[in-house]
Amino acid sequence: MKEERILFALTCLALILVIAMSPWSVGAKASPAVEIWCEGDNAVYSAGGSGPGIYLTGGWNLISLPVVPFDPSIEGVLATLVYPYDLLSVWHYDACEDEWLVYGEGQTSLKTMEAGKAYWVRMRYPDEQHWDSAVSGKYPYALWVFGTTRPMPPSLPPAYDVCAGWNMVGFTSTEEMAPAGYLGSFTPSEYGTIHGWDPVLANWASNPATLVPGRGYWIPFSVAGTIYP
Repeated sequence: MKEERILFALTCLALILVIAMSPWSVGAKASPAVEIWCEGDNAVYSAGGSGPGIYLTGGWNLISLPVVPFDPSIEGVLATLVYPYDLLSVWHYDACEDEWLVYGEGQTSLKTMEAGKAYWVRMRYPDEQHWDSAVSGKYPYALWVFGTTRPMPPSLPPAYDVCAGWNMVGFTSTEEMAPAGYLGSFTPSEYGTIHGWDPVLANWASNPATLVPGRGYWIPFSVAGTIYP
C-alpha cells in the first residue's frame, strides 16, 4: 500500500512537471489556470492564471506563495524563472528577530521561500536588461509555484506566527479573500492598515478590499499571535 501511494504521488508530480515545461506554462498573463486533481491526497495542484502563477515586472515586486511548495528551498521556488539573469535579489523581513534576510547581490542569508510569508523580489528594470533576448526575457515573467493547498499528511494544518510590529505577511490561498476572513484570529483593533504594492504603478495600495493570490502584504500587529488561514 505504501509503495502504491508513493508511485501515485510521483505520477501526479510528473504530470505537473510536464505542464510546467510545456510552452503554455510561460504563456501570456491571460492564460487560464490548469488544475490537476490527485485523488490519492485530495489536494489541488495548480499552475498559472488565477492559480499560483505569480507575475513579476521590472523593479520591486511584493509577492507571496499561494500554496505550500513541494520544494521550499529558494533555488527550488525560483527554478521556473526562465531568465534568472534578470532576478537581482529576494528580501524578507523577520519581525520576530528584527532582521532582513536576503538572497542575491552577494548575500545568502535567505535560504527558503515559504507559504505564509511575503517577499520583496527585485528584478532588473527594462532599461537595465541585456540586449540579447537569449539572456533577458520580456516582462511580465511568470513564476510558477508547485505545491499543495494544505500541508501533506501527517502535517498539521497551516499556522503562521506574527510578532508585534510590522510583518511581511503572505496570503496562502488560490482565491481572493477579504482581509477580515484571512486574519480572523485577530480582532480589527489588533492590526492596522494593510499595505500592498502595485508593481505596475510602483505605488502602495492600502487597505485592499480583498487579498489577492500571489501578492504579499505589510501588516502592523499590536500583539503577537498566529494566523490560521
